[in-house]
Amino acid sequence: MTDYADLPGANGMAALAPECRALHAGDGVFHGRITVEVTRNPVLRVALRLAGFPLAVQGAELRFEERRRGDRDV
Repeated sequence: MTDYADLPGANGMAALAPECRALHAGDGVFHGRITVEVTRNPVLRVALRLAGFPLAVQGAELRFEERRRGDRDV
């Protein structure tokens, strides 16, 4: 399991879609389409943009690669 799997705990991981659980299970390349929703709160929207989070999008292509080196995710 990746370090990120520890954050939601066992119950939180069980609630995730199978694809998300597989992502946190270890090394791999994952690809598909993603929909990003953004909060309606204007203050949070600005903070998220400043932090580099994406704008809302539907059906964007996604490729994510997960690798571990020793005991950490890279």
